[in-house]
Amino acid sequence: MAKQRASKKSVKKWNTRIHYFLIAGFLLLILVPMINKTPREEVVVRSTDAAVRFLYLVDNREYDQSWEVSSRHMQQTISREEWGTKIAEIREAVGPIVERRKDDVTYMEAPADLPEGEYVVITFVSEFSQRKRVTESVTLYLEKGDDWKVAGYFLK
Repeated sequence: MAKQRASKKSVKKWNTRIHYFLIAGFLLLILVPMINKTPREEVVVRSTDAAVRFLYLVDNREYDQSWEVSSRHMQQTISREEWGTKIAEIREAVGPIVERRKDDVTYMEAPADLPEGEYVVITFVSEFSQRKRVTESVTLYLEKGDDWKVAGYFLK
């Protein structure tokens, strides 16, 4: 009888350990991808600075200069003239910026349809004079020389 109780306790301990192991494994499956997409503080600061400089130029209708500070990939994708025309149309539709706050920063490597490398996507929740809630996404690419450059700018 005593041997049977000891055996049941041993099985319970074993089952408990298995459950803890499975729970830990599932947590790792969930948390590791989230951790990998969170950039280091230095990356956040440098990429955010580059995004803010770019947005300052766009906010002040300095479209040629915003194209100049963008990544080589963006410059090869869209000409300076085409960029100026398109961004002027978009910004005219939403009006001047009223308020902008950083909402999210995501790190990734080699996203689809872009050259291999390091990228950061910074999302801002913004208010413009003619649109009350707009999501602005600025995609930045780490170019040679450790310079973060804008590779894409999107409004929703």
